[in-house]
Parts: sequence; C-alpha cells; structure tokens
Amino acid sequence: MLSSISSTAGFRLRSQLVAVFSISIILTFWACGGSSSSSTAPPSKVKDRVLVSNQLISSGFPSGDLIIVDAQKDVQVSAISTGGAPGEMVLSPDKKTTLVVDASAKSVYSIDNATEVSTGTIAFSNAPTSVVAMPDNATAYAAIRSSGTVTLFNYTTDSVTNNIAVPTVRTLVLSHNGNVLLAFSDDSDTLTYITTSSNAPTTIAGFNRPVYGVFTSDDSKAFILSCGFECGGSASSVTVLDIASKTPGVTVVLPAAEIAALDSSGANLYVAGTCAQANCTQHGGALSIVNVSNAASPTLTTTKPVDISNGFHQVMAFGPNNKLFIGSRTCDNVSFGCLSIYDTSAGTATVDTPNGDVTGLQPIAGRSVMYVAEGGALRIIDTSTGMPTSTQVSILGRAIDVKAIDQ
Repeated sequence: MLSSISSTAGFRLRSQLVAVFSISIILTFWACGGSSSSSTAPPSKVKDRVLVSNQLISSGFPSGDLIIVDAQKDVQVSAISTGGAPGEMVLSPDKKTTLVVDASAKSVYSIDNATEVSTGTIAFSNAPTSVVAMPDNATAYAAIRSSGTVTLFNYTTDSVTNNIAVPTVRTLVLSHNGNVLLAFSDDSDTLTYITTSSNAPTTIAGFNRPVYGVFTSDDSKAFILSCGFECGGSASSVTVLDIASKTPGVTVVLPAAEIAALDSSGANLYVAGTCAQANCTQHGGALSIVNVSNAASPTLTTTKPVDISNGFHQVMAFGPNNKLFIGSRTCDNVSFGCLSIYDTSAGTATVDTPNGDVTGLQPIAGRSVMYVAEGGALRIIDTSTGMPTSTQVSILGRAIDVKAIDQ
C-alpha cells in the first residue's frame, strides 16, 4: 500500500512539474513578443509596410528599387532591388504578391511580400499601361496599348497565357468577383467587355470617349465615365451599364469625368475631371457628386461642381477625417498644384501648392495621414489639417507609386 501511494505521489509530482515547465515556456514566449507569425516576419522586421516604387538614373541608364517604409513610424527601413524603372504597383488579393509595372523594360516584376525579393519577371511586346490582378492570386491582365492587346499572364509561372485583341487599349477595370473585365481604349466611343471565364470580348457602344468605370459592390452594374470634351468627344457623363445584359442605361451629364470612386455607403459616386470650357472653375477642375443609391437611376447631387485642380485626374482615394484625395497629372503647377483635398462633411475643397504630378495615394490604417507620391517625392499629409506632417521621408530618386501591403 505504501509503495502504491509513493508511486501515485511521484506521478502527480512529475505531472505538476511538466505543467509548470510548459506554462513557463508559454509565458516566456509571450513575454518575448512571440506569436505564430514571428518565425515568418519579413527581413525588414516591419509589421506595417508601405512600398514606394522609386525610379533612379544611374550612369545614364534607368534603375530603381522599391523602398520599404514603416507606415507607423514614417521611416525608411530598407529597399527591394528591381532595376529598371518601377512604376505602378498592384497587390494580389491575398496581399502576398506585389506586381510592379516597368514601362521602360516592357515588363512586370513579381515581388514576394514575405521574403521581400523579386521572384519573377513577365516580358511583354510593349509597355503595359494598366494591370489588374485576378481573385485566384495567380493570374493578371495587362493592357498593352502599342500592341492593341489585353494580355492574360500567370505571375506564379512567369508565362503569358492569352492575348485578346483590343485596339489602343489603355485602362483596365475588373469587377470585384473577377468575372468581368472592362477595357477602355483611346479615341473611341465604345468599351470592350471581356468575360474572364472565356476571355471572349464584346464591344459595347453608347458612350462618348469612355475612360473609366466603377462597379457596384454586388457587380450588377458599372458606372462608366465618358471623358467627352477633354478627350476629343462632345460631352462628359456617367452612364449606368447593366452587367448581365451588357446594356447602357441612364446617363447623367457632367462638367467633367476622368476618375471616380464610390464612398463606403455605396450611395455616392465622386467623379473628377477637367472642364473643357475656359474658366469653368477657378482651378479648371470639377468634382461632381452623383447619388447612386438607386444604381439603375443615378441623379446629380451637386447643382454646381466643386472647384478642384485641373490636369488629367488618374488617382483618387478616401482618407481619414472625411477627406477625399484627388490627384492629377499635367496640371497648372505654377499658381497651384495637382493635389486636391475634398472634405465630404463640409462640402469644401482645397488645392495644393505647386509640387508636380500626383501619381500615387495611400491612406494608412489607424492613422490620420495619407501617403502621397507627388512630383517624385513622398509627402505625408495630415488629414486633419491638410498639411504635411512634421516627419517626412526623403526619397533619393523619383517616387511613382505607394502601396500598403500589410493593411
């Protein structure tokens, strides 16, 4: 009996020691900031990264890299070598890959965001002007204007899988579900509707120099922007396109239309562009607000457009503090700049001082700032004041695009 009791007591003591030891290991792991992802931390050791595509000129030849910035500290920490002249960047839906367009090399680089290295290159016949990534996290489409093709490529195998003929194609817009690709061509009154399951193109007429589109959240409709006057047409507008029937519907005439974005409610479509008429607004640009709560029957909310900077508007992003940032290229850039900031609550806009073309916008999660690629510099704007923050990141080279890859 004594032997049995001693054996049982010894077992309990060993079990208690194992339990205490295991808890100690866990507590030590936690105390050191351990987590399941700590073993897979990127080489930069930064949890919230922003990539800045940076173009340089070395010995008379284009060269470049992707600068990694700590988005919580506004500090440059390292860089990813790419060579060439990196420009527009596109994130894969799972945010594991960044696709980098290099027009000078007529190619797209694939960056592994976990290892922070370039893993492959897709070469095209000519320079890509627009790239969109499919939901499968493996394939993407590129618009090759000079070749008149929309090219489907696989960035996990570095291979081109299809070429779809679309003359003078410049811009691509993909539905949220990836089922429909809209291709917009220069100097055309039609757009090309591509069903991605078959890559079959359909030409749809009924527009006036269409340049861009915005899908509703359910992908049942798309709002098509007709550039009109500024692009050699006769009138600017937004037209509802029914996706199932491929049929244009209600058209709302606007003073200008080049780029647009839906707010988080999905009820308001903000449309920016440059007026063709002289002195249309003080700065030559116009921001219109279209009520699309009934997607089939949009109506113009603003009886008078909001004054913004002129130029060709190509980037737009919502930021904290109810601010909408709108960037253009080739604006006046003498008496005023290319960046406009619209306060959606107050209904007023401010136009920046001359700083050059705005080529990239990136809001930072959890902070009241917007990263802006403007005039080749990275500017960090406080969205509560509209002014640059006290801490700025100096870029040696020419910043083109900005993308947050961990948010």
